[in-house]
Amino acid sequence: MQILFFITEGDNCVDSERLEEAISFYKQALKIRENNPEVYTKLGYVFIRKGEYNQAISFLQKGCRLSPKNVSLLNGLARAYRKSHQFVKAEDTYKKALEIDDEYIWALSGLGQIYLQKGDFDNAEIVYHKILSTDSSLHPNINLGIVYACKKDHEKIKYYFGRALSLIEA
Repeated sequence: MQILFFITEGDNCVDSERLEEAISFYKQALKIRENNPEVYTKLGYVFIRKGEYNQAISFLQKGCRLSPKNVSLLNGLARAYRKSHQFVKAEDTYKKALEIDDEYIWALSGLGQIYLQKGDFDNAEIVYHKILSTDSSLHPNINLGIVYACKKDHEKIKYYFGRALSLIEA
């Protein structure tokens, strides 16, 4: 029961942007149960929010060692790698998450961003269409508009940015 107190208090601190306090509570939770992947995930995400990517990577790697098939941990690790410009590691880690759950939208989105940054517009297009098949919200449409702008496909640029605009207006 005591671990739940520290996790809940950590979550409350994150919600109110008191990130240092959240870290303290999560670390207290690890003192009670040092093999809890959920706490490593939470610590990793807090450090990502703070822009402390090496710290995030350290905690997320520890979590992944405890729970190597946890897509949330893998996605967080990939995101920390991407934010710290370790793009090859980020891409490989997003792909590991997608091997476990090939429709995990956050890993797909991160992978699409990497493909855009690399100029691999064909793979970015494939990824964003896959996202769009289950999520017809604003961001997949904008990202496809960007992909088609890079590919200089003017009809598709108009189509996807038009869809995005109609979602904004709605």
